Amino acid sequence: MTQTVSLCPERQNPQAEAMAIAQQAMSFQVCTPETYSAAGELLKEVKRFHKAIETFFAPMKDAAYATHREICERCAKALEPLKKAENTLKAALTAYTIAERQKIEEERQRAEIARQKEIAELEAQKQAMAEKLIAEGKTQEAEAVSNIHVAFMVDGPRTAEMTKVKGLSSRTTYRAEVYDFAALIRGAAAWPQYEQYLMPNQKVLDAMARGYKASSDIPGVRFVAEESMSVRA
Repeated sequence: MTQTVSLCPERQNPQAEAMAIAQQAMSFQVCTPETYSAAGELLKEVKRFHKAIETFFAPMKDAAYATHREICERCAKALEPLKKAENTLKAALTAYTIAERQKIEEERQRAEIARQKEIAELEAQKQAMAEKLIAEGKTQEAEAVSNIHVAFMVDGPRTAEMTKVKGLSSRTTYRAEVYDFAALIRGAAAWPQYEQYLMPNQKVLDAMARGYKASSDIPGVRFVAEESMSVRA
């Protein structure tokens, strides 16, 4: 029967001792009632040493955590007004960008309407001139006039450019918003390619499995029993 080792991290090298007991566990084979019992004792030894190591390092971890927390709190306090300033300026710049973009788009639309109106007037003049030439028997000249593309004669809309500051840039991002989950479910049922957009609530389902323990009556869900081992050091 394999003998377990007694380890003490306060007096020795915790990592080396942990490696020693881990190697012993890795080579252990459970094939008889005796080896099962021995493995159980070794498992309890592993848990005892696990607790001993945590106890040994706890004061150092607590001290380091307290120092880290204090530094983080001081850093956050120093950064807080700067973050507020950054958010305020970003909000103001974003609002201006949106308003300016809308204004430029409205100007572009007005310019395009004016351009289309000018093109229509030129088309009417072209048509009138072609008809006049035909009436005068000048068919070739009338055909040449009819083939004129008046749209090329009118410049496209010229609008102002967005205000720019070197080092600053704005971008438009998009996100999805589920405003009707029932409709999404119906869509996934009708079109399987949408199934990937549905995510089961695993936490709730696991809680139901632990509570009922019997077979599930939820469509597409079954309760699975899994064996695990617990140990008290």
